[in-house]
Amino acid sequence: MKKIQWIVIGLGLLSILAYGISSLEFENTSIDYAGSIALKRAEIERFFKRSPESPVKNIKDFPGLDFYPPDINYKIEVSLELLPSPENIMISTGKSKPENYLKFAWANFELKGKKHRLLLLKQNLQDPFLFLAFSDLTSGKATYGGGRYLNIPYQNGQKSAVLDFNLAYHPYCVYNPDYVCPLPPAENHLAVAVEAGERLK
Repeated sequence: MKKIQWIVIGLGLLSILAYGISSLEFENTSIDYAGSIALKRAEIERFFKRSPESPVKNIKDFPGLDFYPPDINYKIEVSLELLPSPENIMISTGKSKPENYLKFAWANFELKGKKHRLLLLKQNLQDPFLFLAFSDLTSGKATYGGGRYLNIPYQNGQKSAVLDFNLAYHPYCVYNPDYVCPLPPAENHLAVAVEAGERLK
């Protein structure tokens, strides 16, 4: 059985495609922003349908990805509350033994009139991304019941970050049951519907 950990996703093609189209710079207006999201999603779609590294088990029967319409209100600057010393946490995968991660920081922000606090993880201290596995009121309905992921670029010492839920994506196990994927920790359930990012077809 293949075993996928968030570092594979965080440092893999999905992260590169979601964050790494660095030659394209867009103003933070709703029109330009929607266009930038559309371009990133098109690249991800091509990866799923054409790449030999696609996680899809049977590409011929793959109906494609589906997304909520881009909504700039789900692009949120959050304050980072770094843990004085990263702590180990065992994250359930739902299929096999738990996997070890580091509790690295808390993200504090407001969304839909409510205050939220989510736990951000790393697999090791050298990772250039913070990993967020989260669930919300769409989970198990419009989105995968096992939650969705975000990868957040991070440089040592920064006090804030951007959570862009329009880039939220499903783990590979949605497309191929051979994959084993980490589940959101209990701290990371949002008591609102995050109608942004990837959704079920």
